[in-house]
Amino acid sequence: MVEDLAERERQTQADAARMVGTNLRTVVLGTGCGTLVLLFGPRLVVSLFSALGLPVKRGDVTWLIITAVVLYGIARLLPALGIAAVHAFIWAKARGVSARVARDPGLAALIVPPSSGQLALLKKVVGHGRAVQRILLRLVVALVVATAVVWVAVLAARQSPGASGWVPGLTLFFAVVVLVLLIALSGRLRRWRVARHVRTWSENPALSANLSSIGPDEDGRRATLVPDLTVVFAEPRWQMRMRGAGPVSATRNVLNRAPLKIAYLRLFDNQARTRDFLRGAWREVGYVHLLRSAASVSPAELREARRTGGLGTMFVTSPRVFRQRLVDRPATPLGPGAHRLGAVTDLPLKVHDPHGSYPVRSVLCHGSFWRMAVDLLLARVDLTVLDLSGYQPGNTGTQFELQRVVDRIPVGQAVLLCDSRSDRLFLEAQIRHHWAQMAANSPNSGAGSRRIKVWVTDTMFDYSGPLKRSQRFGDDRRCLSRWMVADVLGLAR
Repeated sequence: MVEDLAERERQTQADAARMVGTNLRTVVLGTGCGTLVLLFGPRLVVSLFSALGLPVKRGDVTWLIITAVVLYGIARLLPALGIAAVHAFIWAKARGVSARVARDPGLAALIVPPSSGQLALLKKVVGHGRAVQRILLRLVVALVVATAVVWVAVLAARQSPGASGWVPGLTLFFAVVVLVLLIALSGRLRRWRVARHVRTWSENPALSANLSSIGPDEDGRRATLVPDLTVVFAEPRWQMRMRGAGPVSATRNVLNRAPLKIAYLRLFDNQARTRDFLRGAWREVGYVHLLRSAASVSPAELREARRTGGLGTMFVTSPRVFRQRLVDRPATPLGPGAHRLGAVTDLPLKVHDPHGSYPVRSVLCHGSFWRMAVDLLLARVDLTVLDLSGYQPGNTGTQFELQRVVDRIPVGQAVLLCDSRSDRLFLEAQIRHHWAQMAANSPNSGAGSRRIKVWVTDTMFDYSGPLKRSQRFGDDRRCLSRWMVADVLGLAR
């Protein structure tokens, strides 16, 4: 697997070099041909027209040919030069990676996949900063269009008195559009500022946690006997309907079993996947535990913290407070119907639970404590879900979580997720890389072989759009996640 990644990087380098050569040849040949046309073209055209008995001025022909050559250069040579520059950068980057891998073959598992732009795609549909940029762009466009349309209407009214009635109507319409955009911009801008403040405080050394021995293993000992690993990418059955699904109660979940404690680990930036996860059947199966991101803090929470002078108490910085926060969370199941979940994603999340659900238990941890919080959380849950969608080697937090899942959770109690855009070759190399570094006290160590299943979800639809909000898609999402849980529990058939 590592050799496959290294070979793919070498192939990327060769493909980039080939593209650079092809486009540079196009530029050189095009420039040469254009130069010849400029030097000899006017004379040939004048000679041809003279032979046909048609009068033509050399100056007119010269400017016509110059214009044609310039347009050709803009249409063909400049794009080719730009493509050559882009692929030259790709070649240089791939060459640097290959050189590092040649010096240290173990780094091959950390090669960024070609589809590394996937996380950027996910950030485009989520996040306060992105939303502010989109709204500002729409506001500018609306103002430009409004100015142009109203100006045309005013000119038309001056020419025809009967058209004057359009001016106030168009002005009112665009005023309403701009007002709506300004309200949306104000709300998102407030949440963006709150998220920036909270993120800054979460890195404040004055609020740092007093770490204890509960954290990661200090000796760094690795397992002497690491079993063979089989990684399987599976796609759940979208149209499957679970039998025996019943209403959620304090003692029975939707699968007619005792409610589970579920830990959900993911990239903090991946808010879109977090919303999709919480709209699934996971909350119908048990209590979902997750660590909050700074983007999930609302302006009301920040005002309350400032009013009470407890900015430091917003964050969990000790095991005792962490356990207390989990105990203080509501335990009474939610009834069937629509609900609004707060303090879990960047915006309040609207969900529909036909069978009822269990409350989400989210905790906001200080940056110095979240690793310990992961360990504490993994020790308290029955099922761990790790979402690797958008994962890159630079996501050190997810790297840590993947290693802790390998070190502390039996493979039968872990669910790994990815999406249809994920690079499966890269993810498998990452899983094997961390599997090889298994801790000595890992429940997965020993003889024999193990099997990890990575569920590929969101294969039919994108992260946004009307279909994602449709009732049919919601039913399919619930059935999909219900099937995954049933498979882990051995109930699927």
